[in-house]
Amino acid sequence: MRIRERLAAEPVRYADLLTALDRPETRLVWNGAEGAVLWEARSGAYMAVCLAPGGEEETAAHVPPAGTLVTCHDAVTCRLLRRRLGLTQLQVCVQAVWTAKEPPQVPPFGGTLKRLGEEWTQTVYDRYSQHYGNLEEIRQSIRQGMLGAFVEGELAGFIGVHLEGSLGMLEVLPPFRRRGVGRMLLAGGIALALEQGRTPFSQIMADNRPSLALHRGLGMDLSTERMYWLF
Repeated sequence: MRIRERLAAEPVRYADLLTALDRPETRLVWNGAEGAVLWEARSGAYMAVCLAPGGEEETAAHVPPAGTLVTCHDAVTCRLLRRRLGLTQLQVCVQAVWTAKEPPQVPPFGGTLKRLGEEWTQTVYDRYSQHYGNLEEIRQSIRQGMLGAFVEGELAGFIGVHLEGSLGMLEVLPPFRRRGVGRMLLAGGIALALEQGRTPFSQIMADNRPSLALHRGLGMDLSTERMYWLF
């Protein structure tokens, strides 16, 4: 069975891998009975997935030693890769996927949404509260599709697309919180992804309860399994 068919049996758990396979520049490094390894060119991430019980060693062995940014979808493969590659940073995430054909409808928030251009690169970099790459990576995220929320002409928040294709960088600036801006931004990000022919999905830190509640409340399907980023 081809790798896409195997992953499509669990579209929420493997939304990131299915999205990567849709990109022509993604390279299939290895595909075996035990699992597969992809190389996602835009982010430079190796994506490992074990698809057979006991296949974790074989799967981990096919991630090149030079891999410095790696994802996987089970704790055993994660542990093996951390030890083998010497990667010290770990992020444990839940995937949220919008599975409907139409975007969510949410109440207005008293402002407008619009696409941001590259002239917003420095502003987004300065105002994003989480650490995320450098100015060039922010610029590339804007090129892929970033929305800004504006209230009376002032930037109230933004949402972008991470290099590997997930919705993220959702930030509501402090003066505009608790006014529905985050909900509107997420709905707008979903609508833009659908418009561009992409599957809208997010990767949320497993301990980020407010973000999990936001995604669940909007109607996104959340994976019961965890996925892992190593770097």
